[in-house]
Amino acid sequence: IIILGDNLWKHNIMDEIFLLDHDIREFTANFNGHKIKYQDVCIRSSHTPSGCYDNGLQLFENAMKWNENMMDVTYPYLKLDTGDSSPVKIFLGHILGGVELDSDGHVSKVSAMQLNYFLNANATAGTRMWSEMFEDELLKRHSYVAIEVKVWTFFSIERELSKNTQRILPYMIASGFVLT
Repeated sequence: IIILGDNLWKHNIMDEIFLLDHDIREFTANFNGHKIKYQDVCIRSSHTPSGCYDNGLQLFENAMKWNENMMDVTYPYLKLDTGDSSPVKIFLGHILGGVELDSDGHVSKVSAMQLNYFLNANATAGTRMWSEMFEDELLKRHSYVAIEVKVWTFFSIERELSKNTQRILPYMIASGFVLT
């Protein structure tokens, strides 16, 4: 998921991003009489409460709870105070884009955010079905006011590559005749 906006680093916009995350995690696809949720098709992790790999958004939600002004988030490493002698550093370069920092090195503006939702490609056909229904239905059902959302999945890339092949194949055949 790619999220674009003028400045995503505002509470009301982050609230909308948290809503999008919730909608994705709760999205249910009906497949052969079975209801399939993200938790059913995600890559599993024993280190998160949901059982699915975390996309990093929880870090921002916690940072917002700790500081209502959202001024304590550093970039490219988020420093989390865990109560131990030294803070834990978490790399944010793969999540945030178009970042501007204030004079203290804290994030003041973010123009893009990437949220990854890892699907188990080795799972049943339910994974493909969930992914396709998610692309087709979720963003049509919900309108997000402050953010622009782009979706890419393994299956959508596969479809686009297939379409490209079908589109350029006639040109390849024609150019083959011209060259001979």
